[in-house]
Amino acid sequence: MKNEKHRQHFRLSYPYVYRPTLHMDLDEFEVENISRSGLKVLTGSDLHYHLHDTVMCTISFSDGREYGLGGQVARTTDNYVCLQLDTPLPISLMRSEVINVMKNYH
Repeated sequence: MKNEKHRQHFRLSYPYVYRPTLHMDLDEFEVENISRSGLKVLTGSDLHYHLHDTVMCTISFSDGREYGLGGQVARTTDNYVCLQLDTPLPISLMRSEVINVMKNYH
C-alpha cells in the first residue's frame, strides 16, 4: 500500500534570505519551497487566491533566471498558497538551485 504522505517529487526549502520571488497579477510573493511540480508561496494573511484558481505567474531566482509558469491553487493554509504546476520545472533548474543553496547557505 502506498504511503499517502510520500511526495512524488523532491522539495527544496529555501533559507529566508535566498527565496525566489513569485509574481502573480500585480502581487509579489516569497517562495518557501519548490519541487518539479509545485511551489509553496508565502502570501500573508490577505489571501486573494482560492482553491482551484488558475494562475499565470513568473518565478524569479536570485541569479536572475526567470520562468513563466501556469498552474492551479492546490491548497491554501494560513499564510500560504500551494500551486500545482501545469508543466514541471526542469531537472537542470532543480539541480542548480540545490547546488546554489548548498554553496551559499550551509
